[in-house]
Amino acid sequence: GFIVASYPNLLRSDAVYRALCASMRDGKPNFFYSEIGGIQKAIDSLTRAFVFVLATGLLISCIFLVTMISCDLFYRKKEIGYLQIFGIPKSRILAYLSWEYLLKLLLSLAVAGVLYAVAILGYRCFAGSFVLCQVPFSLGTITAMAAVYMATVLVAIRCFLKKSVFDLIYA
Repeated sequence: GFIVASYPNLLRSDAVYRALCASMRDGKPNFFYSEIGGIQKAIDSLTRAFVFVLATGLLISCIFLVTMISCDLFYRKKEIGYLQIFGIPKSRILAYLSWEYLLKLLLSLAVAGVLYAVAILGYRCFAGSFVLCQVPFSLGTITAMAAVYMATVLVAIRCFLKKSVFDLIYA
């Protein structure tokens, strides 16, 4: 069982406090358990909805990213075709393009970090308080997003490299 402790000023309403004390004296389960259970169900359903929205957003962003990378590679298809004609293996082209997109990602993260620092300093100047993000959570989120980004980049590049040299140069 649970030990429930309370004191008179814990609750704003004396009637609620008296009902709580009466339920504990009579040996009945605490009436807050049912309210907490209802709130927990509401929080769980909101969490599920939030996760669904995030998953949908992730799927849409991955589709957009593949389309954007495919469009970028389409405009560079002659370059990629000539690299293959000159004997550069597809694995090396894949590594070259992957490093290129990784550098773009790192540059974007650096710019975002600088903008975040400027925003925090601006907030401190105007509001007089200092806000910091939770570093482990932020690093974990950034790492997960970078991993999804790089996986999407690799999928898009591999799909593009399946084309023949003739299709890349003359199409």
